[in-house]
Amino acid sequence: MRQLAADLEVNPNTVAKAYSLLELEDVVRTTRRRGTYVSENGAAEAAEGSRAQLGEAIDRLLEVAEQLRMDRRALQEELEQRLDAWQGRRA
Repeated sequence: MRQLAADLEVNPNTVAKAYSLLELEDVVRTTRRRGTYVSENGAAEAAEGSRAQLGEAIDRLLEVAEQLRMDRRALQEELEQRLDAWQGRRA
């Protein structure tokens, strides 16, 4: 925990609290000999939570597109352009 706190430049108590909260949510498990690892339930819940966040972001995008009176084709073209640019930056 000390190393992680140093890497993140945060107080070690902050890291300890975060680990504690993750354990309460069954996202991670800590054992003396094996250390801390993501639990099977935690990995599935994290993936599910990420997909839920993505869905909410897409819903907001669709609401904005509707407010702008963008039709499906215009929205698709805009998304494709943005995806192409985004992938270009990541390459």
